[in-house]
Amino acid sequence: MAPAGTARSLDSYSAALDVRERTLARQLAGAPERWGWQFVETPPPQPYGEAEPRWYQPWPPDLRGLVHRRQQAERRLTKFVLFGAGVFVLGLLIGASASSVVTFLVFLLVAAGLTAIGIGGYRGAAHAVTNAEQTHAAQVAEAGAAFRQYEADYYARQAAWEAAEAQRVASARQHFPLLLSRSATRVDVYGGAGRGWECLLTTMGCTALAEGSTVLCLDFREIAGSLARYAGAAGSAVRLGHGPDVVDGLIARLAPQELAEVLAEAVLAVRSRSEAQASRALDVDLLHAVTRRLDGQPDLRRIVAGLDVLRSAHDDDGPLSPEEVGRLAGAVDVVVGQSERAREELRHLSLELGLLVDDEPVDAGATLWPTGGLSVLTTESDSDWRRAIAERLLVQLVIDDLGRSERRPPHPVLVVVGADDIGRDRVENLARRAARAGVRLVLLFENLRDDARDLVGRADAATIFMRLGNPQDAEAAASFVGRQHRYVLGQISRSVGTTTTRGTSHTSTNGVTEAQSYGQNSGGGFGAGGGHSNHGTSYGESVSISSSESVGSSFSTARAETDGTVIQRSYDFALEPTAFQELSPSCFVLVDVGPTGRRAVAGDCNPALVQAPRLSAHPLAGSER
Repeated sequence: MAPAGTARSLDSYSAALDVRERTLARQLAGAPERWGWQFVETPPPQPYGEAEPRWYQPWPPDLRGLVHRRQQAERRLTKFVLFGAGVFVLGLLIGASASSVVTFLVFLLVAAGLTAIGIGGYRGAAHAVTNAEQTHAAQVAEAGAAFRQYEADYYARQAAWEAAEAQRVASARQHFPLLLSRSATRVDVYGGAGRGWECLLTTMGCTALAEGSTVLCLDFREIAGSLARYAGAAGSAVRLGHGPDVVDGLIARLAPQELAEVLAEAVLAVRSRSEAQASRALDVDLLHAVTRRLDGQPDLRRIVAGLDVLRSAHDDDGPLSPEEVGRLAGAVDVVVGQSERAREELRHLSLELGLLVDDEPVDAGATLWPTGGLSVLTTESDSDWRRAIAERLLVQLVIDDLGRSERRPPHPVLVVVGADDIGRDRVENLARRAARAGVRLVLLFENLRDDARDLVGRADAATIFMRLGNPQDAEAAASFVGRQHRYVLGQISRSVGTTTTRGTSHTSTNGVTEAQSYGQNSGGGFGAGGGHSNHGTSYGESVSISSSESVGSSFSTARAETDGTVIQRSYDFALEPTAFQELSPSCFVLVDVGPTGRRAVAGDCNPALVQAPRLSAHPLAGSER
């Protein structure tokens, strides 16, 4: 039996659930097994694709020929009327002068005939134009009625489309179950802890139990209580226990040599690597010397008492029989001799294994695996040393159990909560044996560092990254998710230039112009009274002086602006490290390999999402297992 306060009953877990939580528990218990939900953004309503109707007036007929004929008929009508009037007047005059009524009537008939001919031609041409215009008006009215009907049908179709789109958006599923690939026999969870682990275990565990799996949870962080409560409320068989309680039942199946090796590995796991390597063989020999000298199937209490006998510190009222004490006492010289190191190791072994011995008897028939449902084993203790040894011993016993060809419950799942401290070698050994035994292994690591980082992506394991606050852990997770080529904005440039030009010009012109002219003329004449002559000379000179001066200035300003961007191809993280640091407690990134290849997808394991209004019961198309 575990110390007070370490084992909690199922009734206390179930009693803490109210009606709403019990309803949630029943909804969670639905196959198939899911690890969370994938959120898919619903595309916004799409606009109606048909073009809006536009009214186009039917093209009017070409009436130019008919109008021209009407105009000609109108001109002919005028001529015929005028000519008929002239004939009428002429007939009136002739008939009056001749006093002949017959003549007047003849002229009257001719005038009336001419007028009738003109009127008939005009009416025919005008009627043709009117008919053409009326036909066009009827066509316009018919086209208008057809357009109004088409427009009404269009708006009805548009309203139906918009209503359908609104209904699609309102009813579209946004959360889809996130399933692992069927080839993933192991799941490594990094980061999260606390609330995030509770959500993940509750969501996964309840659906796995509903699917018929048997779950054994080694809860080294005491966070599986939520899973136990909801699984119990959903009707699954739940067993809660303290790890050391099942130890005696498990070691009873071991041969003395095997028992010595298991106990030695558990004790050495809490020591430094160098110290463990130096003491491994000696510890196995000392423990084997005790186990093979005990009668029947030894338990921890009797093994610790046997170690005390070898170091001469046993209690006469202890659990060993006189024969067993005698055999062990007789072997002191052979096993221990004068070796101080052996005595020191005996003291360490007795002290460390003694931490696991309880004052009250335990059930020696306890088993590791339940016959079905959920079994949660904790190592809760006020002593960190006692807790660490109990965790290592429990892991060693599980490794030994997985190595045995025994019949196990259907679809076994082994969950180790807080696998950081059990060491890389033991994790790899546990994974190998679980794979051979057909047991699906789920390991939850608080950090992604040291040994845990070396285990990422091993074998066919699926990997889940929850919140990783440490920058190195987040960068390691981003590196594992991978890189991809993308086009990014690499450079933004802007240049601004101003050019100013100033100019001044000064022009001065001076000129002197001189002109001289010289002329000479002579003449004479003869008359009745005699003759005469004349002679003359002319001379002229001019001087002109000119001067001009001009002054000019110019000023110009030019401004130039150039904006430029550089898009470059880069090979960067598909998810930046900060994305892992900013994850909410229940969110995660799943990386696994399925039928369609490797994928990295974001999910949310909050159990309350099972009551989301737009939740899908089926996984997203293309992500099936």
